[in-house]
Amino acid sequence: FQLGKQTLFPICSVTKAMTAELVLDLAADRKLSLDDPISAHLSWLPAFAGKATIRQLLTHTSGLANMDNAMGVDSDGMSKIYLTGDKGLQ
Repeated sequence: FQLGKQTLFPICSVTKAMTAELVLDLAADRKLSLDDPISAHLSWLPAFAGKATIRQLLTHTSGLANMDNAMGVDSDGMSKIYLTGDKGLQ
């Protein structure tokens, strides 16, 4: 096994807590509001998903179904969507 700049690691649900903490820090710094629609920050989301608020996503009350297939997650759970330095979201 060889590590590279684009090696993906299956860190699973650990990202949920890390993401929540970072979002709450941004809200505390008034850089976003928990009541913002997610589309205000992630314009690439499908229209039906963009109406959900950040608060709804953090509390699992957005009403959105599992987005894995729509967002490109393989059957093994590895996301095909990842950040690649200055190329942005791929």
